[in-house]
Amino acid sequence: MSQDSVVTRLANTEADMLGVTSLWRTVYGKEFGWLSAQADPYNDGFHDRSTYYVAWLNDALPIGTMRIVKAHEMGFHITDAVDVRTLSSRQPKVVEVQRLMVMPDFRDKRFPGAPFGVYGCMVKACLHHAIANGIDVVLADCHRDMTISPLKSMKQMGFIETGDTYVDSMNGLVCVILTIDTKTWLRNIYTNQNNFNRYLLDIGEWSVTQSDTMNAIGLTGLPIVKEHAHA
Repeated sequence: MSQDSVVTRLANTEADMLGVTSLWRTVYGKEFGWLSAQADPYNDGFHDRSTYYVAWLNDALPIGTMRIVKAHEMGFHITDAVDVRTLSSRQPKVVEVQRLMVMPDFRDKRFPGAPFGVYGCMVKACLHHAIANGIDVVLADCHRDMTISPLKSMKQMGFIETGDTYVDSMNGLVCVILTIDTKTWLRNIYTNQNNFNRYLLDIGEWSVTQSDTMNAIGLTGLPIVKEHAHA
């Protein structure tokens, strides 16, 4: 029997977007009850300026997703609580990571293509997206009081709490706002050369970043130690 594997890719087909919808309805709808069966999950003002990523099991089952939203003068989710202009001495190119979720049955599993789990795949996609698109600052929010919140792991990666919070209109929960600039993130990765950080930098067998983008972001030829399928 062939071994299960995970591939992470940009959602740029109808099938990819159906996978995103399925994940949202499973996690935000059935598991947490935040999304009604009748609700349009994309009718929130962010869809038109969002980039979606999906992790697929055996290229058939969507098991993880996130979206990266471009900053906007008005209506940017986090800017309701914090002025992003204070995050840099110049006008930074800012994005926000939203709706990062993993199917319940796959939250603690590792696969070829996902040696640090599906959550690790999403972190890697976020980093490479930021590098490839010249992003200065990445914002994220985490539900403060949820047991499965990635708040602790994000802080370990170098994300910093801004000190600002807001109440999520979808569920009434308090969200903590975090930020990291891309240069600091890369510096942290190079300074702390552990297996996860080497995985984040490895572009050799990762489907999200195409070869022309690899050249554009200047990461080809780096002395990266390849991570085995089972870390």
